Amino acid sequence: MVSSLINWSSTSLSISKQTSLLRLLLVLVTLTANAAGSQPDCELLKPSYPEYQYAYVRGAGRYCVAVDFNQPKVWGHDQREIPIPSLLAITSSDVDVSMVQHNFQSEAKVESVVSIYPYWVDSEANLIRPLQSIANVGVHDGAISANAKFGVIAGGMGGYDNSLGSPISLWSDLKNTFDMLDAIDTEYYNRPRTKEYIRNLAREIYEKLPPTPADYPKRNITLENLHIKVNDYGAMLQGAGTVVRNCVIEVDKQTALFIFGPNALIENNTIIVTGQGPRVEGDAPIRLHQSDGSIIRNNKIIRKDDSKAQALTLVKSAKVTFENNELYGFDENNLVRSFDDASNHEEHNNQSKPLGLMMRLKY
Repeated sequence: MVSSLINWSSTSLSISKQTSLLRLLLVLVTLTANAAGSQPDCELLKPSYPEYQYAYVRGAGRYCVAVDFNQPKVWGHDQREIPIPSLLAITSSDVDVSMVQHNFQSEAKVESVVSIYPYWVDSEANLIRPLQSIANVGVHDGAISANAKFGVIAGGMGGYDNSLGSPISLWSDLKNTFDMLDAIDTEYYNRPRTKEYIRNLAREIYEKLPPTPADYPKRNITLENLHIKVNDYGAMLQGAGTVVRNCVIEVDKQTALFIFGPNALIENNTIIVTGQGPRVEGDAPIRLHQSDGSIIRNNKIIRKDDSKAQALTLVKSAKVTFENNELYGFDENNLVRSFDDASNHEEHNNQSKPLGLMMRLKY
C-alpha cells in the first residue's frame, strides 16, 4: 500500500480505476442491503451544505464517507477569506470512520481537516460533565489534501491553542508563533502584541500538559491507510496508545507528526517533509513529547531540503525505539536528537540513503 502511494503521480490511472471499483463496490453493497430490507452496517457521511463541506460524528458507531468533500474558499462581507475549523468533527468515543477511498479537499484555509475533540460534547458543543476523554477513534482508507494547518488533530490537553498558532514542546518553538503573529497583526488586526504577552500565553498553554507520560488518558487514536497532504502538520495527536500505520504523510513545512503521550506506534508509513519556511531546533518529521515506550519502525522518512536536520526529536520521552527505518536526506550521525536527560532511545537497523536515490526511484 505504502509503496504504491509513493508513486501516486505515476500510477494515477491505475489508482483511479481502483478507486472507482471500490466506490462501485460500496454502492452495490449498500443497494443489496437495502433491497434485502436491512440497512448498511455504517452510517453514511455527507457534507451538510454545498458551500460548507463539513460533517459531524456525534455518537459511537461505524461511519462511511459517501462522497468526496470539496470545500471552496469562503469570503466574508469585507471580501477577506474566512478560515474554517474542519471538514469532519468527531465528538464521541468508540468511532470508526472509513473514508472508502474518498477525498477531503479544501481550497479554503482550514485549521484541521479532521478534528477529534478532546472531550465529549453535546449537540450545542457544550462540554459534558464530568469530563470524559474521547477515546477509541479510528480514521482510515482515504485521502486528505487541503490548505490546512493540520490534517488531523486530537488535542485539548495543553501544548497547543489556535490563538498561539503552533504547538509548543520547547520554548524555542515560540519563534514560529512570533513570525506568524508579526505578519497577521500587521496585515489583519493592526494591533501589536508584545513578546511578553505571547510568552505568558505559551506558558499557560504549556502548563496544561499532563505532568508525566503516565498521566495521559488512553485514547487509542488510530490513523491507517491515509494519504495526507497539507501545509504545516500532517497530524498532532495527544493521548496514550496512538497508532499511525500504512499512511503517506506529506507536509510543506518541517514536521509531519507531532505526538504527545506514551506508547505510540508509528509504522509502515512514508513521511515526506519539504522543509519550507523557517525551522526551529525541535523540528523533525516526527516529534515526540512525553512519549515513553513509543515505537517508530519500518517507515520511509524523506527530507527534501538540504538542512540534514534530525528525523526524530524527543522531549521528556524515555525508552523510545527507532528501528528498521529508511531515511533519505539525513545525516546518519544525526538521526535522533534528545532535548533533556529524561529522554532516551534505542536505534536498530536504520538505513540512511542519499535523497537523490529516492528521487530517482520515485520519478
